[in-house]
Amino acid sequence: MLSLHAARQHQPAITCSSPEIGRSIGHWVGNGTADLGVSGFVTDVELSEYLPTFHDVTQSAIAAFDMVCTTPLSVNGIWTLTDDEQLEQTLENTAGVAAQHTLGYLQQNAAATLRGPGGVRQIGLRNGLIGVRFQHGQAYNGAPDLHDHIVILNLALGDDGRWGPLDEDLLTGSIEAASEHHTRQLIAAIEDRTGLRFQHRHDPRDQVARWELALASKHILEPFRGLPSVRDQAVTT
Repeated sequence: MLSLHAARQHQPAITCSSPEIGRSIGHWVGNGTADLGVSGFVTDVELSEYLPTFHDVTQSAIAAFDMVCTTPLSVNGIWTLTDDEQLEQTLENTAGVAAQHTLGYLQQNAAATLRGPGGVRQIGLRNGLIGVRFQHGQAYNGAPDLHDHIVILNLALGDDGRWGPLDEDLLTGSIEAASEHHTRQLIAAIEDRTGLRFQHRHDPRDQVARWELALASKHILEPFRGLPSVRDQAVTT
């Protein structure tokens, strides 16, 4: 499951409230990092302080886009309850891999910058998007909630050699397809690395069918139903 939220200038780069905000360490991802000359690790506080330095270039009220990649209820449940450290680490790794694959999908299908008065002309990117990935294990109330944030900078180097803001409409308009891509990537990675299998389950609460682990009984799922999720607190300005 995937959602996208705008982080405005001089506001935290990660748009949810979580006990982990203010002490999160992420790492730079995306092909555009080479254009900006960044690599390695960065804290969420450092990133939030860094983003406004590009305002003179982008002239945008939006500093970044916080892409939140969540795991299915059953995956979150098994990750929380398991005593198998190897399985726990594998689920964390596969969640991160799926998130980065999804960034790659957006680089290929929804990445452009704008030129001209009012941003009327679309320009392709020299290399790609610039982002920072953080992985969290708690929702805003401290409940277990395995999810990744990829904070995508609203800054890109066009193939004309100039910096500018991202095409927001192109990016946000591709999120539904990107969410489906993320789900496919996550399921494939977990099945491949753990041998666990997923099935489509119908949720009578909202009449929606979702992919969940086949071994997860209702006794495993029930304690996690209704728990506050990171998505409940995301700022969608």
